[in-house]
Formats: sequence, C-alpha cells, structure tokens
Amino acid sequence: MTRGRPNPRHWKLAQRLRRERVALGLGCTDLSVRAAVGHASVSLIERGDRLPRLDTLERIAIAMCVSPGWLAFGLGDKVCSPGGEGLRCDGLADRTRAARLALGLSVRATDRRAGSGEGTLKRIERGTMPTPDTVEALAKALGASPAWLAFGEGPRTIPRRGPSQARMTD
Repeated sequence: MTRGRPNPRHWKLAQRLRRERVALGLGCTDLSVRAAVGHASVSLIERGDRLPRLDTLERIAIAMCVSPGWLAFGLGDKVCSPGGEGLRCDGLADRTRAARLALGLSVRATDRRAGSGEGTLKRIERGTMPTPDTVEALAKALGASPAWLAFGEGPRTIPRRGPSQARMTD
C-alpha cells in the first residue's frame, strides 16, 4: 500500500515476468532473443531497474504466450488470445482519444487528471509508446481499465479489486 491507497497494478510486473519465464524454463537472454528485444531487457525489467514501453512488453508477452494485459497489470486471463497483424498496443492512441472525447475532456485537462506532464497525452495520441505507469495513470483519469487502454483487452471499465473481483462489461 502506498499511503493508504492500493499499489499500482504494474508494480508486480517484474514478479509476473520472472515467475512465468522460470516456469517456461527460459533464461533472460533466451527470452530476450525470442522476443526480439535488447539482450539485457528482460533482466533489467525483472530486477525492477527498467520499466519497458508497451511495445517491448507486448513482444515479451507474445514470446511467452501470455496476455500482455495480464503481464503488465495482472488483469484478465493469463493465456494469450490470438491477435491479428501488428501489436495490440498500436491502437492505444485511438482508444485514448475515444475515451477522452467520450468524457468531453481536452488534452490538457486529461494530462492534469492523470498527473502527467503537459504534452504527455498529446505525444501518446500521436503514437508515442508510453510505459505501464503512464498508461495506468491515464486509465484512472479516463475511468478505463489499463489493460483495455493499453492493449484493447478485457472490459473497458476499471475492474474492481479484491477477492470478489467481478467481471464488468463494456
């Protein structure tokens, strides 16, 4: 807990990554090669020394056959569902814009709600790939699930926490 608030969902990313990599019997370098990411990327992420961009995270999830939403935020099913061409995170800009406009918010107002630096949302809506912490703050500001916002996975609304975590619908 952080000052009486639940920890962000992305905080356990390193643990989920390590646990799944070990279960698959892969070394960090093996997984980095399989995911076509920098040779030290997996090791740095597992140690908590680096928070990857969404595209890197999705490549790692695909290489391990797990859902990127589960890996990044612990949401949804662990097993990866087949995707189409390209990465799911490529739709982040469109999903963000749609959620923002549905609430009638400006780019600046959304940045303020998310506590992000001015211009962060503008860069995301132009296609810049953020890290899970930025997506989670943005999702909270937009009342959206971070897995839906980042990867188009699961319900659009924020899932409830706790043992009685009920599935919400779009």
